[in-house]
Amino acid sequence: MNTGLTLRTAHIRDGVAAVRVGATLLYDSEPEAEERETFLKARALLETLALGEREGTPRGRAESPGPVELPGQGMRVLLVDHEDSFVNTLADYVRRHGAEVTTVRYGFDPSLLDRFAPDLVVLSPGPGLPEDFGMSALLDELAARRLPVFGVCLGLQGMVEHAGGELRTLDEPVHGKSGRVRVSGGQLLTDLDGGDAFPAARYHSTYTVPERVKHFEVTAVLDGEPGEEPVVMAIEDPAARWYAVQFHPESILTAAVGEGIVARALRLARG
Repeated sequence: MNTGLTLRTAHIRDGVAAVRVGATLLYDSEPEAEERETFLKARALLETLALGEREGTPRGRAESPGPVELPGQGMRVLLVDHEDSFVNTLADYVRRHGAEVTTVRYGFDPSLLDRFAPDLVVLSPGPGLPEDFGMSALLDELAARRLPVFGVCLGLQGMVEHAGGELRTLDEPVHGKSGRVRVSGGQLLTDLDGGDAFPAARYHSTYTVPERVKHFEVTAVLDGEPGEEPVVMAIEDPAARWYAVQFHPESILTAAVGEGIVARALRLARG
């Protein structure tokens, strides 16, 4: 069954705003944590209403901010949708930085790349494995056109496999869990507000380790317990302007650095 999800969206009718909120039940869900998540998802609307009451803000009016130079200003971004519920949230993060975003479902005709001529291609997260979405063939097309790429979660896995690397499967899936990312270099994650280590959202059951990555530089790993495998959290090839992260920068669990990572990816795509 293939369904479409609408997240973080308010439906306004007759002056009443309704927001759908809920939690995703997993095999290891904690009822108290799931209830807190429903309030978290409604937080934007609740805080907006509270702010309006405190400040007496006239409805529909706000101060106009001054002009700001955004990292994605004037850029065209193609976001490849691999059927993940985070896709629209990720697109919104990119738009916040001034870029024009077009989202297309995977499996599109490669000629679209020539018609659209994107400045950056973003490979979204998604369920399953890269081969389920024909990602290797798409990466061939992107490489032939020398297009910059930013991969997220499944995107990183597809880029690793495309370069001849090897993927593995975790003993237990890690979905909606926070992990500490340890940065070791590179351009994408260095000098962020979070420093050389920061918490990030993990939603994956497939992974790789540094010795199984080919061609790419491994620039971050999971800061795990002593003796644990160093799960790869970020890779990059600056010459090709190909960058990827295993975690989700658009998740609230990566709030400290998520915006900065997306902004950095746009700047690096400019070369």
